[in-house]
Amino acid sequence: MTRRRSKVVTPAEAAALVSTASTVALGGWTFYNTPMTVVRAIIRAGARDLRLVSSPGAIGPDLLIAAGCLAEIATPFLTMEQFGFAPAFRAAAREGSLKIAEIDGPGLASSLRAAADDLPFGLIHDLGTDLPAVNPEWYRPFGHPLAGGARLYAVPAAVPDVALIHAQRGDEHGNLQFLGATFFDQLIARAARTVIASVDELVSGDELRTDPRSTKIPGFLVSAVVQAGAQPCGSQGLYPPDLDHLAGYARLAATEAGRREYVERHVLQTEKV
Repeated sequence: MTRRRSKVVTPAEAAALVSTASTVALGGWTFYNTPMTVVRAIIRAGARDLRLVSSPGAIGPDLLIAAGCLAEIATPFLTMEQFGFAPAFRAAAREGSLKIAEIDGPGLASSLRAAADDLPFGLIHDLGTDLPAVNPEWYRPFGHPLAGGARLYAVPAAVPDVALIHAQRGDEHGNLQFLGATFFDQLIARAARTVIASVDELVSGDELRTDPRSTKIPGFLVSAVVQAGAQPCGSQGLYPPDLDHLAGYARLAATEAGRREYVERHVLQTEKV
């Protein structure tokens, strides 16, 4: 009987799957379930000119900006929540050094769903926002006899070359269990060509099968599994975010020198946070 291949890799091996100028989708939600170990490994690997499609994020996407990894980003919002604006994102937006596509949650979900279903675009209702004016490449008026007069927009399919997500538990074959919300992660996993998942706990398939309802992403969608935590972000159901560290990042990353210092101290010199 042929044994299935293990998909467990090191953070460095996972980072090697992210090529320069590729489109990367990042899962989680602000301070929870962001695959920070993999994010730091990608920075250490020297990735550049990435196009990021991000769930509403915080330190994960902001750190990629601070490290100079991104050329473009599409996201509903980035924030350090109670600690203020996402500092690297704010600086890049002010300086015009990063191409930013302003989108909303329905637009992101529809674009990922279209990619997952192998369609060229998805449809959303006109919600009365200014987004079509500021991002006409993403929101395009769409008329059809079946619409019954509804005002619709077509949004292009977002097909990530690589998706980065974090789950609480997984097995060596990539079956992933979540102990809380999955946010956009299930759509991201279905839409992407390659999925890299970090997991807090690597367990046997037999153990996963004792709680099948928690398995939200099947192994056939996942290309690589890294046993690693989400710190300083939290992992739902296991541990909260490290608010002291996140507050410190927000303060330090407010300046260009501070951003360089953080990357050097917490990414390049050590993996500890």
